[in-house]
Amino acid sequence: MTKLTGHLKLSTMLGAAVVAVLVCAPISVSSQEISGINFEPLYLDEGDELILQGVGLKTFLMMKAFVAGFYLEEGISKEAALEDVSKRLDVAYFKDIRGKDLTNYTVRKMRKNISEKEFSKVEDRLGKMEDYFVDLQAGDKYSLAYHPGVGTKFIHNGKLMGTIEGADFAKGLFSVWIGDKPMDIELKQEILGRGQDFKVVKKKTSL
Repeated sequence: MTKLTGHLKLSTMLGAAVVAVLVCAPISVSSQEISGINFEPLYLDEGDELILQGVGLKTFLMMKAFVAGFYLEEGISKEAALEDVSKRLDVAYFKDIRGKDLTNYTVRKMRKNISEKEFSKVEDRLGKMEDYFVDLQAGDKYSLAYHPGVGTKFIHNGKLMGTIEGADFAKGLFSVWIGDKPMDIELKQEILGRGQDFKVVKKKTSL
């Protein structure tokens, strides 16, 4: 073997090793931040990996109201987000809001996004939602996490308030944010990842 051939083989082996490391090594990135609020890039909940799709800021009268981040089960397209698949919405509030007001607004938007027949089937479960939507203060965080066969979990500052069963209920609830007639079309596009490119580190976070 000539010295040149030896060098070529060594270079090839080193190059292959570098490629293997780059392919196999986990990518580590920090959480996504918006208006001083961090959103974890991934949640592991009920055995599902939920990946951050996007984050957005909602303002009211030129003032910050809240920021939100939307998560979707790995491998699920955004077009299927309202179907019977795992998903999660995290919201951090900058303003106080009464639980009753939040409930009434959510119910009105649900009516606009699902048919009357669909609404009639979930109407008997709305009372639970009113119990779970507590009064919120600036600095509070609230999450909605749906998993097939489990239902939608209502989580206030990391505490589970309760769970409402049914994929039909989850469809109506999440449509308030990402349905055909969302609360804010621009916010919908942002939390679904319009113009955002997130890299994910597989960090196991729950609730």
